[in-house]
Amino acid sequence: MLNQVLSGFNSKIRLWPLTWVANTARAVGDIIIPTAYASHVYLCSIAGTSHGTTQPTWNTTNGGTTVDGSATFVTYDTKTYQVLAPQGSTFPYISWGLETDVPIGTFASPTKIEDLNFWVNVYSNTSINHLSIITDRVLGILDNASLSVTGFTSMKCFRTYMGTIIPNLDTAGALIAYQQPLRYRVMITS
Repeated sequence: MLNQVLSGFNSKIRLWPLTWVANTARAVGDIIIPTAYASHVYLCSIAGTSHGTTQPTWNTTNGGTTVDGSATFVTYDTKTYQVLAPQGSTFPYISWGLETDVPIGTFASPTKIEDLNFWVNVYSNTSINHLSIITDRVLGILDNASLSVTGFTSMKCFRTYMGTIIPNLDTAGALIAYQQPLRYRVMITS
């Protein structure tokens, strides 16, 4: 059961983009990739309809904008890592993991599922505004999200904590990135 919860949580937190399609209405918050994916994804910041024939030349700078027909997109390159991001990871990214003081073997009972708490950290080195855009997307996906876990049809994610933004500094005191800490609990709701 624990593996199913981990898989369900991972599926929710990964911000899977749609592929660009000509002459298509896009809403604020839609995330897309160009038809020839080149390591960048794009978040719709101004709703509109994509170009009718060809896609635009996509901006490749994090936080940069691309106008596509009447829609505007912000370069939004979020990666997701379970537990820790690899050394030298590019920003922005999300890391997450199970946070519990209960031995893993005790999760066999439905009453122990209440101990499933997850930490989620969102990172951006662009700006606090960029961090807020990514954090809002994570909140929109995880807050009160239902999880598919065999035998537990009524499981949901509930946010239990949202900390203040933390500036991460290097040893010389220079800003490396901004971090937004979040905590979630996965619970049986019926």
